[in-house]
Amino acid sequence: MKEILTEMNATMNKLEKEKILSWSDFDNLLTKYNWTYEDYECALRVVHTRTTIIHKREPNARWVNQYNEEILRAWNANMDIQFVLDPYACAKYLMSYTTKPEREMSLLLEATHK
Repeated sequence: MKEILTEMNATMNKLEKEKILSWSDFDNLLTKYNWTYEDYECALRVVHTRTTIIHKREPNARWVNQYNEEILRAWNANMDIQFVLDPYACAKYLMSYTTKPEREMSLLLEATHK
């Protein structure tokens, strides 16, 4: 099951690079592996061991982060909105994000020191 999902993802990546990814491509992959959409959803449940939200979207938009149009206009910057399903993972992410080293600042300080 995992191997089939890996092959499907590789094919989708290839089609995406060729700028021709569509729902019919996804349907063709399901047919190729003799899967129904329900089989695909079942495979995702097996592969994702943690609670995961999978958003329905067009295949060519699968790498687009979640966003809110009103907030995007007000914020005018990058955003990646996600439901918090694991409080520990959220706290860990926030700590790593707020304490990450700023590469540009490190390079600037290093250049200044020289």
